[in-house]
This record gives sequence, structure tokens and C-alpha cells, in this order.
Amino acid sequence: MKNIKLLKSQDITLIQEFINNNKNDFLYFKNIGWNNITIKNQLNKNNNLSLGYFDNKVLVGLLFGETIDLEINSILEIHVLLVTKQFRRKKIATKILDFIEKKNKFPHISILLIEVAEDNLSAIRFYIKNNFVYYNFRPNYYKYDNKLINAKCFKKNINHE
Repeated sequence: MKNIKLLKSQDITLIQEFINNNKNDFLYFKNIGWNNITIKNQLNKNNNLSLGYFDNKVLVGLLFGETIDLEINSILEIHVLLVTKQFRRKKIATKILDFIEKKNKFPHISILLIEVAEDNLSAIRFYIKNNFVYYNFRPNYYKYDNKLINAKCFKKNINHE
């Protein structure tokens, strides 16, 4: 059975297992500051909106994000979106984004935001394919491997009609 659910602090063991099983892929996020402490802090935030995609009760994809309230609606800032290597190319990341966009799930979210390292071409292609549009550039935004990497910022407006 495949399903998507909100991730809370009680899911930390599942998330740590997911990260341990995906060490090489998570290394990028680790290099920009994601570790057990930041993940626990994320899950405990009042504005946390993190999701897990489960296949037969096994976590195979996750999104860490947080909402930013506007006057009427909210923005969802996506920090991490990662799918286990053997489950890629099965539209799981797209299904997670679609889950957010469904009117009855999160009707208050009107914009999705993501920042992507400019050298992460596969992620950039993924977001463009999923109707995100480029809107901003941040020079020297990330630092890893003693290198400064520029960030490209993308957004997607959600129409809940």
C-alpha cells in the first residue's frame, strides 16, 4: 500500500533509518547543515509541514518544509525533497507535490518555494517539469567541499479551483 502522511517528531526513528539507507544521497543535505538536530528541530516547529511517502509501510520519500503565513494564505518553503534511489523515476516526488496542491489537504497554501544549488541540474529539471518558475538568484548561497555555490530560487503558484 502506498500513502503519504505528515511527519511529526515521533517519526524521527523512521526518518533516521531513511537517511541511513540513503547516506550518499543525503550527504548533499548534510553538507548544507541538515543533521539529526536540525531534523528534530524542523519536526518540532509549529509551522512544520513535512511529508513522508510510504510504500508498504516503508518510508521511501520525504519532504521537509515549513509554512510561512501571509494575510490570507500561506507559502510552503521546501527545504528537502528526497526519494530513495530505487524508487526514483516513479513520480513519487511529483506525487508528494501533488498531495500538497490538493484543495482539500492544504487549502491555505498558495505558493511553493524551493532553492536549488545551480549545479544540481537534475533537481532544476525536476522543478521546471513540475511547473515551478525561476524567480531569483542567490550568489554564494551554499558552501560545501570548501566551495561556494550559487542558488536558483523557484516558485509555483497553486490555484485551488
